[in-house]
Amino acid sequence: MSGNRFRERPGPSVAVAFTALLLLVIHVVPTAGQTEPRTCARCTGDARGAWTLAEITVNNLLVDAYHMWVLDEDRYGFNPSTTFGWDRSEFFINELGHPYHGGLYYASARAHAYDYWASFGFTVVGSLMWEALMDPEVASYNDLYSTSVGGAAFGEATYRLSEAVLRLQPLGGGFPTDVIAFILNPIVGLHEILDGPALQVSDGPVQLASHLAAGGRATSDGSSTTNVYELAFTYGDYFTGERLEPFEAFELTSRVNLPSSRPLADFHIVGVLAGGPLGHGGGTWQHVAGLFQHLDYQHPQGTQYGGQSFAGGLRSRRGLTDGLDLRLGADLLLTPVSAVSSEVVITGGARDYDHGTGGGVKLAAAIGSRCAELVRVAYTGNYVHTLNGISSDHVLHSIDAGLFLPLVDRIGIGAAYQWFSRDTGFDGATLPDSEGEIVPDVHTSVSETRIYVRVNFD
Repeated sequence: MSGNRFRERPGPSVAVAFTALLLLVIHVVPTAGQTEPRTCARCTGDARGAWTLAEITVNNLLVDAYHMWVLDEDRYGFNPSTTFGWDRSEFFINELGHPYHGGLYYASARAHAYDYWASFGFTVVGSLMWEALMDPEVASYNDLYSTSVGGAAFGEATYRLSEAVLRLQPLGGGFPTDVIAFILNPIVGLHEILDGPALQVSDGPVQLASHLAAGGRATSDGSSTTNVYELAFTYGDYFTGERLEPFEAFELTSRVNLPSSRPLADFHIVGVLAGGPLGHGGGTWQHVAGLFQHLDYQHPQGTQYGGQSFAGGLRSRRGLTDGLDLRLGADLLLTPVSAVSSEVVITGGARDYDHGTGGGVKLAAAIGSRCAELVRVAYTGNYVHTLNGISSDHVLHSIDAGLFLPLVDRIGIGAAYQWFSRDTGFDGATLPDSEGEIVPDVHTSVSETRIYVRVNFD
């Protein structure tokens, strides 16, 4: 997936929003026996590597055929590449389209009984197959990374959400349930329809909470006033008192602004890879330390940032009253490859950003229940050293704060504030063919306020 050839291709943001909406059906429609584990045809079966590779190959061939026969692009087909470079596709394609594609590779392995780490390996194989044999341009460092690492995060999160639908049996099970699972994760849904239940990820009850919000948004510079929609999911619980396996607990959040030429404003996944409790859990506080995986896609007014990170982190919880907790989180991030806006990009294609490497920190504090946070404040800071671009580095800061007031049953009103800033340094770089014109450093900041109605589900 490289270059501006994807400009006419429908992006996966529609699928992300649609699948999230469909997932809400499992909370709206009453279900029976939600704590009963579902019979699983392959829970004790052997992993099937040949079938997994065959599915990944067919996946790539179908995408290849789409470009050749539907988009009529004669550059595709068997197109071996022996060198690596940096991709020039649109930001959305690189930072969300590739993780979505990689998530399909990943789900093929998971549906054939492989665990997280083995499935991650198959995702790397699928990405290499595409980059080395089918992409008409040189193989891309950033594409390989975002498809593999981002694909594992995207694939595991949607795999578990799809499996939750199959376990909870919305609409009474059968074909409607299979369709919802298919839209959430096409690979899992296809297996469910063709050859029986997909691999269960847990024998215990499914812990799943979500919320849907709709309201209005206005930016500090007055340049944008739009409708805003937010969908968020919380799966599992970090504070189980036991050792945590990959993505036994994760959060997925997304926000869409309409009307907008680029409606997806935020998309984030953060899940635990390994971790466990600190201490014996006998005090007022509970603490969990672990290794976490992050997928971040941000597109506030005037700036865009995307990256897939690994982090060492701490989660803490203190009970305040019955059903009300104080929760704290702190992660120190390592981001091998990321992308961030730049005012000067001379690479051709659809690029309006730099590729870079770096790290950052995420801090958060919230008061509420697992299913409904009443107050939340979060800070994220990222440093990006440019690897491909004219700039030298970028420093980004964001603050998110929100209030929620329950009104009736699960429904309430809320307000949120977000501030985002970016400092881009060019370190005296000059523009080509400009007779030595120096590119000035850039500072940009913007804030926005959102007011909304929210419905919580658990």
